[in-house]
Parts: sequence; structure tokens; C-alpha cells
Amino acid sequence: MARKKAGPVPAELQRYSRALNKTRLAAIMGVAGMAFVAVASYFLGPQWVKIALAVFLVGIVSSLLSVGGTYVGNCPHCGTKTPYVHALGVYIVKCTRCGKPIKVNKTKEGFFFRRP
Repeated sequence: MARKKAGPVPAELQRYSRALNKTRLAAIMGVAGMAFVAVASYFLGPQWVKIALAVFLVGIVSSLLSVGGTYVGNCPHCGTKTPYVHALGVYIVKCTRCGKPIKVNKTKEGFFFRRP
């Protein structure tokens, strides 16, 4: 008899993780943008300061739009609780225990962990 494949495993959203992840990435992008503005204003001409400010603002806005919450679900291979931070374009994570890849499916019902 063939081995039965495990179905998708639902993942649950951690409380306040969406706001925390967005704030964390926006702070990182803000510090990097401010450093870029400082370097541009000190070493480069005034036209570069405008570009540096635009890069700073675009970085913060994109960081707020590109990251989501942290979802925790069981690995379909070994059953270990594995976190997944929702980011644009990232739908495969590795298990924290066995290291095997986990495919993350987003549906209307939520996020599901399954074997690739």
C-alpha cells in the first residue's frame, strides 16, 4: 500500500505580530534612509539630497506594505511548531527542527503549511 500524504496544516496568526513586523522593518528602513540622507547632504550636492529623501520615504512606505504577520503552524514532515513571517514573494520556509522545506499556501480561509 502507498503511504498516505498528509494534507495541508493550518497556521494561526500570532497576536500583534503584523504591527510589530511592520514597525520593525519601517524602523530599519528609516535608519538606513536617514544614514543615506546624512551622507548625501554631507558629501554630495543638493540635488542628491532630494533623491535621498525620496528614497527614504519610498523605503518606509514599501516596508509598511511588503510585510505581514507571523504565522505559526506545525511542520507537515515532523510536526514541530514553525514560524513563518508573511512577506511578498516568500512562500517556502524551512522547518526549525528537521530543515525540510515547507510550502505555504494562502487561501481565503488562511495560511496552510504543506509538503512541496
